[in-house]
Amino acid sequence: MKKSVLFLLIILLNMNLLAQISDIKKHADSNKGGNVISDGSPCFDEDNGLFDFFGSLFIDLILYQHAEVLSDKENYPIAFSLEVMPQIAYSPDNNYVNFLPRARLTWGVFSTDIRANVLLEFLENNTNDIYKSIEWQAFILNFHMGPSAQMRFGAGFFYEEYTNKRYPEFYAAFHLYLKQHATTIVLEGRSTDDADTAQNIFREVNLQGNFRFINTKSVFSYINLGLVYQNYYTSVDLWSIQAGLNFIIH
Repeated sequence: MKKSVLFLLIILLNMNLLAQISDIKKHADSNKGGNVISDGSPCFDEDNGLFDFFGSLFIDLILYQHAEVLSDKENYPIAFSLEVMPQIAYSPDNNYVNFLPRARLTWGVFSTDIRANVLLEFLENNTNDIYKSIEWQAFILNFHMGPSAQMRFGAGFFYEEYTNKRYPEFYAAFHLYLKQHATTIVLEGRSTDDADTAQNIFREVNLQGNFRFINTKSVFSYINLGLVYQNYYTSVDLWSIQAGLNFIIH
C-alpha cells in the first residue's frame, strides 16, 4: 500500500515537468482584466418575502451556533483563536520552492485568513525566477457539524504582485478533528477568476494532516504534512509536497 501511494505521488509530481514561472507571467501579461472587481447585479428581489424569511432564518442559525461554540470551550477549544502557520512546499522534479506563510483569526463562526504565496524557481547559471501573490479571505463562515467536523466558506481577494492586479477569490475547506484535536485532517480549495474576462487566474487544492506535539491550556502546536495542487491561468500545473508548523493560541 505504501509503495502504491509513493508511486502515485511520483507520477503526480512528474506531471508538471515543463511548468515554469515564466509561463505564469506570460499568461498574466495576456490577461487584460483585473484591478476592478465588477459589481454584479442583485440575484434576488429585495421585496421577495420568501428570501427575507430564509435569510433571517439563516442569520438566526449562525448567531445561535456562534454563541454555542464560544460557550463550550471543552468541545470547541479553538473557537476563539489565533493561528500562525509557517509552511513551505517543494516540487523536486521542477526545482520549485513555494513559501506559504499564513495567519488566521477565528471568533466563533467567523474567521479572517491571510496567506502569502511566494513561488521560487531555480534556473540554470545560479539564477532564479519568482512569482508572488497575497490571498486574503476577508470573511469566512465556519459551520460546525459537532465537535469533530467543520466546514468553512470564505470570500476575499487575490493580489498578484507581478501585474499589480487584484481579483476576487473564493475559499472552501473541510476540517476533521480526531482524538480531541490531537490530529486534524484538512481539505482546502481556492478559486480565483477575473470577472471581466472570465479568465481562470488561480486554483488550488490542498490536502494536509496536522499532528499535535504541544498541548497546553492555551496553545496547540502541530507538525503539518500534505500535498498541494496549484493551477495558474488554466495552463500551468504544479504539484508539490508541503510541510510546516501550525501554532494555535486559544
